[in-house]
Amino acid sequence: LATRIASFPPHAAALIKQVGQSEGTLEETLNAEHRAFMVSSRHPSAQAAMKMFMEHGGQTREVELGDAF
Repeated sequence: LATRIASFPPHAAALIKQVGQSEGTLEETLNAEHRAFMVSSRHPSAQAAMKMFMEHGGQTREVELGDAF
């Protein structure tokens, strides 16, 4: 897991670390995770990666079912 997280863009890894170190109720932690996702999804590298994913059939039945890769 650490190797995979280390392969993420630095801004995403920082957000993961921030959420992982947060203390609070389950609801507070889930809200922090949601906010981190929203921040990360606005980053240009995330938008480029999602665009490429979609251009390569990312939202097809085969990919959704896990049969494509």
